[in-house]
Amino acid sequence: MNRKIKYKLWSIFILSILLLMSLSVTKTVAKYTEDKEIGSLVLDITDEPSYLNRQLKNYINKNASTYIFDSYNNQKSNVPAWNNLENMGGTLDGTDNTELNNSVKYYYDSNNDTVYVLSKGSKPLMFPANCKELFYGVFTTSATNIQFNNIDTSHVTTMFGMFEWTSAPYLDLSHFNVSNVTQFNYMFHMSANLKTVVFGENWQQSTNLKDMQYMFNGCTNLESIDFNHINTSQVVNMNCLFNGCRKLKNIDLSSLDMSETLYSQFMFMNYGKDITEPISFTFSKNAPKLEVSNGMFQGANFETIDLSGFYAPRIQFVEGMFKDCTNVKELNLSSFDTANVSSENMKDFFTGCTQLEKVTLGANFKFLDTTAVLPTTSDGKWYINQEEAYTPEELVSVQNNATSTMTYYANKDQSPIVNTLSFDPEDEEELNIIEVPTENVDESIIEEPVIDDEPVQNFEGE
Repeated sequence: MNRKIKYKLWSIFILSILLLMSLSVTKTVAKYTEDKEIGSLVLDITDEPSYLNRQLKNYINKNASTYIFDSYNNQKSNVPAWNNLENMGGTLDGTDNTELNNSVKYYYDSNNDTVYVLSKGSKPLMFPANCKELFYGVFTTSATNIQFNNIDTSHVTTMFGMFEWTSAPYLDLSHFNVSNVTQFNYMFHMSANLKTVVFGENWQQSTNLKDMQYMFNGCTNLESIDFNHINTSQVVNMNCLFNGCRKLKNIDLSSLDMSETLYSQFMFMNYGKDITEPISFTFSKNAPKLEVSNGMFQGANFETIDLSGFYAPRIQFVEGMFKDCTNVKELNLSSFDTANVSSENMKDFFTGCTQLEKVTLGANFKFLDTTAVLPTTSDGKWYINQEEAYTPEELVSVQNNATSTMTYYANKDQSPIVNTLSFDPEDEEELNIIEVPTENVDESIIEEPVIDDEPVQNFEGE
């Protein structure tokens, strides 16, 4: 066999090996990655934790009570000399590399049950651009004191799942710079022990934020967040934002801006489910681009929902929007527009709203599906006033032909009383008005009226 033939055979063999390796890598990646389509957005959801996350778990997951992220100079009185600390290769150095370096070190003080993660000298501890799943499952229930002090997150572009599945009860993130972050999605996803998150005024810089879906999804014990500090003016996706936040009560949504939002599916699903006292929801800002809101308030524990100022002219998908809101009593949808909604995308709109007492609907709201009608009342009627009542099925025609805002009452006694007395004040003959001459009247015999505490009696003419 000559040299050329041997060379060709070796080339074919090497190429075959490379091809097999490529297929193996592709299969491995496919094992951990799948595309999930949400609306028109395709998300890459990876089950395998990131390299940085594994490094952090290897180094600092000590079930400690205190974690301090800071510069060495700020903590040098609490830790050994810099050269005696342990290196953390490829973590929190802003490079995402896997090589050991001396820029970040850690120290565990067993006496104080404290983990220190420190940058060299006085420079800030720099977080990498990709913080995806960085602290995924790192902090346990023992971590009651997590301090992010001299840190730099100005280069971070994604915080996807950053604290996902954390067991810490309290997080103060007020030192975070989020000016370049585009993703908060899954950030605290399924952190069932988390009770309080502090954002602070720095988070008002989140002007590049696009995605917040599942941010607090499954945070079943979350009680307090200063959400009003987050800038949502550019956010496109808010699906499942507060889904399952069963202990959240009245958070401040005054800064919630949905002007660029397309998706709000299950946004408040099961919100406040474990709260016993009445809670209300009011949102009075427009959502001009919103299209998908299926189950937006499904199962939420609101007693009143006021969307009177919520105008979303492009909305198309509203199936089950208020489904199983078993405690809602008053609902104001006077600005709600169903012009672009089809019957199949409006199913179960009010299904399960068994306590509903008062509903206000604007002229642009139409009942489009037989399952989207108002729920059955105790006497089977909904009242416009005490003289005019309709079954839920009959009300469809009334509302669909309405030219102005209508309010419907489940209880006759709560509906307006009809004023049956009407007359034309110019028709003096019908009222039998008698003109009494006033000329030559002796004013001295006219007595002043006596005013006492007795109520004035009204008499109707025969």
